[in-house]
Amino acid sequence: MAVSLNTIRKFALGLPDTTEAPHHDFGSFRVRGKIFVTIPPGGDLLHIFLPGQDRELALAAHPDFLEPLHWGAKVPGVRVRLPLARAAIVKQLVRTAYDFKSASVPIRRPGPGPDTIDGYIEAFPPSVQAILQSVRQTVRSAAPQAEETISYRMPAFKQHGILVCFAAFNHHIGLYPPVSGDPALEAAAAPWAGEKGNLRFPLKEPMPLALIERITRLRVAQNEAKASRRRGAKAR
Repeated sequence: MAVSLNTIRKFALGLPDTTEAPHHDFGSFRVRGKIFVTIPPGGDLLHIFLPGQDRELALAAHPDFLEPLHWGAKVPGVRVRLPLARAAIVKQLVRTAYDFKSASVPIRRPGPGPDTIDGYIEAFPPSVQAILQSVRQTVRSAAPQAEETISYRMPAFKQHGILVCFAAFNHHIGLYPPVSGDPALEAAAAPWAGEKGNLRFPLKEPMPLALIERITRLRVAQNEAKASRRRGAKAR
């Protein structure tokens, strides 16, 4: 049975924080600015952006109305032929894409962003506040001379530049930037590394505070080394 674009539009826009906006010549559905579906002109096709395993399973299960969505050499999702598709399957795929994208976007509160880390943390439920405070105190103990700030609407510590940033997501705490420059520490952090190397610590699991402390100490040493090199260059 054919699926109408309006049916999918109604479903997608019913998901929290979803908006519809143009994307070049296409339409798109976005969750807090991140695109999870695009709509080519004509209304008969839908492009749904899915993580690898979900994409491959969908393509294998529904070759009658799904095909790979090619983006250069990459295959970031599936192309849906709506006249041949089944509404329940398309909705399921849209929801999977939504969940995947929303998990990669920090939770934003209405209005202007916070000016302090206290203000950022206070916007969350008590259970999440406690986790954020534990991360904050861990970073503080590892970098006692660092200055607290807000960077890109996220809590951050800086000392000769940004050391680390962290943020609350729907299902995890994110820590930035990716770990580099210490192979042993990179290996220790690997189980929590996302596609771009940024770390994702699930809210339902204990925070690996000892790991966060090690990462912060590494970042302090790295930033101090960069600052020392800059001072040496100016002295010459």
